Amino acid sequence: MLSNALFSRCCCTAIEEVDLNFPASLHEGYATDAVKIFEAPAAAADASKPTLLARTLVADKVCESPKQEEPAKVPVLELPIAKPRADGHSSFTGSIAQGRPCTVFMEGADDVRPARRVSAMYRICAEERSLIVDLGARKIKCPVDGLEDIYQIADGQEAFPPSAVLATKSEKELESLLYVVYYPDPSNCSGVLETLCFSESSSQGRDDLMEQLKRLSMT
Repeated sequence: MLSNALFSRCCCTAIEEVDLNFPASLHEGYATDAVKIFEAPAAAADASKPTLLARTLVADKVCESPKQEEPAKVPVLELPIAKPRADGHSSFTGSIAQGRPCTVFMEGADDVRPARRVSAMYRICAEERSLIVDLGARKIKCPVDGLEDIYQIADGQEAFPPSAVLATKSEKELESLLYVVYYPDPSNCSGVLETLCFSESSSQGRDDLMEQLKRLSMT
């Protein structure tokens, strides 16, 4: 037949069947006390070394992105609302710009007699940086930059002209008394000093005036 002839001409030699017989001792599961060569003997677990599962869990924990904590809320500070004062000076800053009543004590040559009292209006002019006292017939201008000192009765009566102290009509008026020492020309502080003695309408008004002059001098 054609197939037999075709294969008979093949140059390949016939493959002999080889019977591979392994010793019975090498056969897996041959005997209960036989050692299985394809299985590694189980080793006792070392508690000091983490297992693969434990290492995986630790690695997962490390790789976890840390939770971002919410920033602490900053408490909002509420500024107290200014309440009108009982003494009627709630709008002192506004009134001092327009003008407030005062009493000026005109010093005389004779300190034995009381000084002459003159009703006037005073104001603080921020543009001119000055304390201005309007006497009606004339004005007295005290530049803030030329202020040398301002005395209160707490500094002692000896700081005031005796005639001005004698001219006060009450303890309240004495408490609100101010004695201003200043240079008329701030650019020439080596010149002659001038003085102005007057009383505010109250001791609170005196303190407010001092505070306003202090703020203006610091600007």
